[in-house]
Amino acid sequence: MTKKRLFILVLLLLATISLTALWRWTPLADWFNLHALTNWASEFRRSPTAPLWILAAFVVAGQVFFPITLLGLATIFAFGPLFGSIYSVVGSLLAGLVTYAGGRLLGEATV
Repeated sequence: MTKKRLFILVLLLLATISLTALWRWTPLADWFNLHALTNWASEFRRSPTAPLWILAAFVVAGQVFFPITLLGLATIFAFGPLFGSIYSVVGSLLAGLVTYAGGRLLGEATV
């Protein structure tokens, strides 16, 4: 394993541990519950950039181990069954793609 890959792996591990600790021992979990996410998505419903914001939220949520299912439900509640489902599926796929790309970047030996 090269030093660069080891550095990236340690950095990702520290980020994961830090975000998990923040979620567990700070009010962060209270800020991001189903009610708060629904309110947040409802505010952006009327914005022309709403789909981009929602997709970005899915990508970020996927990287910080936030429950994508909860975000998907909030999106469906906020945007309705048709557009909410479309945004949820596309957002989940983008989050998975970014996660896959990160693993691919680190290499098979590291992951």
